[in-house]
Amino acid sequence: MLGRVPAKAPAWILTVAVLTVARSAHAQPVADDADVTARLAWIEGVLQRDEPNVRLWRGAWLGIYSAVVLTEGALIANAQTPATRINSGISAGLASVGFTFVLVSPSTGSTAGSLLQTLPAGTPAERRAKLARAEALLRASAKEERDGRGWFPRVGGAVINLAGAWLSWATTRGTSGMGWLNLAAGLTVGEVQVFTTPTGAMRAWAQYARAGVAARAPAPSVGLSIAPSVGGGTLRLSF
Repeated sequence: MLGRVPAKAPAWILTVAVLTVARSAHAQPVADDADVTARLAWIEGVLQRDEPNVRLWRGAWLGIYSAVVLTEGALIANAQTPATRINSGISAGLASVGFTFVLVSPSTGSTAGSLLQTLPAGTPAERRAKLARAEALLRASAKEERDGRGWFPRVGGAVINLAGAWLSWATTRGTSGMGWLNLAAGLTVGEVQVFTTPTGAMRAWAQYARAGVAARAPAPSVGLSIAPSVGGGTLRLSF
């Protein structure tokens, strides 16, 4: 967009304006279009590379928890003892919690690459806007991966599995040890889920941030020209 702002002004006002614009330009360096294009291509490559891995991880764990729910449901239907029925019901409930957690957890990386491909990038302005969106998608994917490998899923999983073991012990009056076996199995499954969480976006964002360009949207170019005139000058501002 190009606009002109003609104005008559004394020489000292023009000097102050020139110094102000020069200082602003020095504080917010403008990334050229080649830099924007290179950064955008790099992030696009990362998100497209990682998208199948994130989808596979999410689909696999949804499938695992679904299989456990169905298996335990069949055991409940064919249980020969109350203790078996109780323990199978508890296991099915725990698996349902795990399924729901995976289902509702944000999964930006599973669609980020495809979403970015749909955004236009035909002009420098569109490329700057697309780079800003690409940085936001990569940042969000990295945060989700850090959260998935953090303390919350570990502590939350441990608490839920401990509650299941206690419920089994309390309802069977301590006559069945299956609750404690299920506790060990549940803790193991939880650790495997955390360990297998993808880390591609997390590592890529760290690399991008180390390069010193993360979360810095390119500033629009601003130009100032002065045309001498009688009694002062004419200020032309382009943006």
